[in-house]
Amino acid sequence: MKNQIKFAALFICLCVPAFAQAVQAGTDEQADDGECAIFQIEVRKLQKCRVYLPEDYDSTRTYPLVIGLHGYGGNARGFSRIWEYLEPHTFIYAVPEAPYPISDLTMESTRQYSWEFRGDDAGLWREADPWISEFIVRVADFLGKKYRIEKTCLFGFSQGAAWAYITGIRNPEVFHGIICFGGRLIDPLEYDWLLTDGIIRNGRDLKVFIAHGRGDDTIGYQAALDAGQKLKDFGYDVELVLFEGGHTIVRSPLEKALEWMGIRD
Repeated sequence: MKNQIKFAALFICLCVPAFAQAVQAGTDEQADDGECAIFQIEVRKLQKCRVYLPEDYDSTRTYPLVIGLHGYGGNARGFSRIWEYLEPHTFIYAVPEAPYPISDLTMESTRQYSWEFRGDDAGLWREADPWISEFIVRVADFLGKKYRIEKTCLFGFSQGAAWAYITGIRNPEVFHGIICFGGRLIDPLEYDWLLTDGIIRNGRDLKVFIAHGRGDDTIGYQAALDAGQKLKDFGYDVELVLFEGGHTIVRSPLEKALEWMGIRD
């Protein structure tokens, strides 16, 4: 029988990316009560973050911190299950939940969330997107004050991997490394409000572990090859593993990633 897992649900204050667009006259959205202008207004909210401690946690010791970022349509509870098969637990595992709900289901286990503001207006993306990285950094800062943390790594899957790339590269002073499964490194020419070649170059001390399924038909494994090569060209220390499988997380390369990052022996 497994040892009892120490768990704490924390609520971290987040300035939710929900600001920006004033619909122009003549292009107003149709509402139930007739014509009206729709505005996106910035608001603060508390966002859930699940935190798992080693069974033998000692408050006088330092521990590595791994922050897990679930994929599009996932949730913190679902992504927390990874903890169950990563014994021995020699690190602290935190799983924040993305701020944008994409379903109205009432059961926590089936709710779905996105890290990105949903909409076609790139102006809204430019306004809202950077706040996601700020939230993830806030998670790291919050836990760094609550626990004794020796190093912090980001671990993302799919959409969460994209935000692990973005957040880690933008904040190399905060993170030791990033672990990306089934994700894509965004094109700086297309998303210059998040990454530029200069920002990528500045983050080159970050260690990057990339894992991708050869049979991934959601995001093809060429995305992993492209990301690895681009980061190597900028001087990053990159480890790339392709595994047999699809758009998923496989235990063996994840364990290798944790060892390569120095998270555990």
